[in-house]
Amino acid sequence: MWGLSYWVFPLFAALVWLAMLLGMLLTWITNGKPHLASMDDTQNIAYISDVGATNLKPLFIAMSAVTVVVFDFSFIVERYLRHSGRLAPNTSTWQKVLSVLSIIFSICGAVGLILLTIFDTLRHHNLHDGFLILFIAGYVLTAICCCWEYQRLGIHYRQHRILRISFWVKLAFGIIEVGLAIGFGVENQRKRYNTAAILEWVIAFVYTFFVFSFFLDFIPAVRTKHHQSRETEDQMAMNESAVAPGPGAGYGGDDRYTQPAGYTAGRHYANTDSYASDFNLALGSPLHSFSEPRLGAVASESATCSKIGTSILLKGGNAADALVATNICVGVLGMYHSGIGGGGFATIRAPNGSYFDLDFRETAPASAFEDMYKNDELASFWGGLSCGVPGELRGLEWIHGSFGVLSWREVLTPGIELARKGWAIERDLSDAMDSLSEGGFLHEEEEWSRDFAPNGTRLGLGDWITRKRYADTLEKIANEGVDVFYTGKMAEDLVKAVNAKNGSMTVEDLRDYKIQLRKPASLDYRGYKLTSNSAPASGVLSLAVMNTMEGYEDFGWNEKLNLSTHRLDEATRWAYGMRMKLGDPSFVDEDLSKYQQNMLAPSTGREVRANISDTKAYLQDHYNPDGWATLDNHGTSQISVADASGLAISLTTTINLFFGSKVMVPETGIIMNDEMNDFSIPGRKNAFGYEPHPANFIRPGKRPLSSISPTIVEHANGSLYFVIGSAGGSRIPSAVIQQLWFVLDRNMSLSESLEQPRFHDQLQPDSMALEWPQDENEGGGWLAETGRLRFGYDNATAAYLKDLGHNITWMAPHTSSVQGVRIIGNGTFEAAGEPRQLTSGGFAV
Repeated sequence: MWGLSYWVFPLFAALVWLAMLLGMLLTWITNGKPHLASMDDTQNIAYISDVGATNLKPLFIAMSAVTVVVFDFSFIVERYLRHSGRLAPNTSTWQKVLSVLSIIFSICGAVGLILLTIFDTLRHHNLHDGFLILFIAGYVLTAICCCWEYQRLGIHYRQHRILRISFWVKLAFGIIEVGLAIGFGVENQRKRYNTAAILEWVIAFVYTFFVFSFFLDFIPAVRTKHHQSRETEDQMAMNESAVAPGPGAGYGGDDRYTQPAGYTAGRHYANTDSYASDFNLALGSPLHSFSEPRLGAVASESATCSKIGTSILLKGGNAADALVATNICVGVLGMYHSGIGGGGFATIRAPNGSYFDLDFRETAPASAFEDMYKNDELASFWGGLSCGVPGELRGLEWIHGSFGVLSWREVLTPGIELARKGWAIERDLSDAMDSLSEGGFLHEEEEWSRDFAPNGTRLGLGDWITRKRYADTLEKIANEGVDVFYTGKMAEDLVKAVNAKNGSMTVEDLRDYKIQLRKPASLDYRGYKLTSNSAPASGVLSLAVMNTMEGYEDFGWNEKLNLSTHRLDEATRWAYGMRMKLGDPSFVDEDLSKYQQNMLAPSTGREVRANISDTKAYLQDHYNPDGWATLDNHGTSQISVADASGLAISLTTTINLFFGSKVMVPETGIIMNDEMNDFSIPGRKNAFGYEPHPANFIRPGKRPLSSISPTIVEHANGSLYFVIGSAGGSRIPSAVIQQLWFVLDRNMSLSESLEQPRFHDQLQPDSMALEWPQDENEGGGWLAETGRLRFGYDNATAAYLKDLGHNITWMAPHTSSVQGVRIIGNGTFEAAGEPRQLTSGGFAV
């Protein structure tokens, strides 16, 4: 708001009022304490009103008016800040009513003060006294309403010490002023005018401190200057009680996991043998102990990183701070599919309920052209020519600059320390390295072997790994900001490394990179509001499926589970068929906004349902009459976060294939993406004989189509319900769709939802893939609590679907990985990490 610091308003008002009082009092004293015309014969001490009825009346009017106008404006600004989420938002309608009443009563008090200065006690004695009562009563009632509001806020935001301080300050003011006002009235009635005059001066000076107290309230407010480090009420939260980590129950009785007090985790707990120092690195300060997790929640592919995120919440950060810290950590530990050399998308819900669709997807370099892979398709998979211009840091910068409350350096520090000090390689990373048929580069190429084979032999499961160059890079970014990545030596080193591997990127490509804020896709579904990303992401695909399914009233019935699975697959096939025309809206001739709106129109849902048969499945041409090829995307990483203010973020990042382009910047340890592979190549038919749609052809500066579908769900009353998203390339939308089904229609918790078997069908290939049951030797040998094998579909369901005409195939139960957080009815958080990942974790505090 106009670039001002909000605390200026109450501070200015208090100083003006204090200066007026001192000026009037000192003038009367230095003039010899004269007996003024309006004073009683027995009176020796002048009232403020007596002094204000002299030649100081213009000063009295002007400075009183300035005081109360600026002070009352502070109440309006405070309401705006709470509404926008820059101060702890109101959590109930009654709190908002109290806030509005504070404004109304303060205006009444202001009117009383201004009018009593105009209608002075010498000429309008009775009117003056009436307006004096209005002034005192107005601000006493204002203090009561403020007290009440802050008391309720303090109960909800128990970690915010500043709210408790404000409550007690305002309560003290109210009690003192009421007592003084009663004394003033009694003494005045008894005609003890000297005592009454003293009490009036005291009341006025105490009012100064009441005005000044709002200075404390505004200190935490987020300044509007973009990308500047700021303090908030969260940051003012004090670590009042420290607790030592206590034992937690591991999944299935596994006691290897130690859970810190203050944490509530999802049903999936990870083996923590390699978490050797994550508490020292991540937490760095005592933990709060809460009886219920009401502060917030984080879920990611790494329990270590999720705990870094929740430690940020406990230190006074919000969901944006926790997300950035968690994401930087994931880029350190899960460098094989995420990191600052890539990009992604986020769906963001601000505390006031507004939404942002953030696109920080990689872009094609300025030298890119439509046929650049015509003679060498493999160049889109690895090497410098496969690299898009990375956008992850610009995306994180925007999120932190728009919503974060801790300093940029503070949220990057845990990831920096982890990269520098190292960690023991866990199963997910070990499996990723083992899966590379061309993985020799990890120990054969010097820039890679410094991290992955420091002694000449490639590291493996349980070995200690450090990324010191990457730590230095992150530290420089933490100290100097994101611009250091996109300009200067760091940018030059990146371009040199890319072009040394046959790339064509320039420092201008990096310098000119910009994030895009797009219009979110949203859908009303059975009383819920679903919000996700629009093109070039695929959130609209997920919502289009739910738009179709809303017409089936029995969609959540257990007795019709097999039929619902068939219908859901059919709706998914139709949605994947619709997606083939999507691409970067800035480069597509067709009006994609209108096309996507049509995908979510009720009439489209009815039309799709009319083309779904409950008794048979069709061949793929039924859903794709134009014969376009479907897109196949690759690896990603999902983070879901939310906090008590209602700020929620679902973010998915990627460098595409495992280890991206296989290009590492030697000086910085940055692993570059191969996102150019997500573009379509003209004339290249897929394995099923279909041509790609021109909407996804390469253009300079264009962003390739993505399967990423970060989604947030609200209740009908606008309150936050849950945050969901998935990794898994082309399998992302189908995974997200099924979680929406499980939670919204089948009334499952997130933890229960993630345990359910999944299917995937992207129309091409013309098959429906079902997860096979995970046997006791897979994935650590975990069994469901019921003793049954986890995840997979049984043969009876497969037979039912096959009888309808589905081409059934089987897939491993770890081809998609969902992370989610949810707010349940009593205001507590649930966090759930993907149980198919051995190291994932969701935690609520």
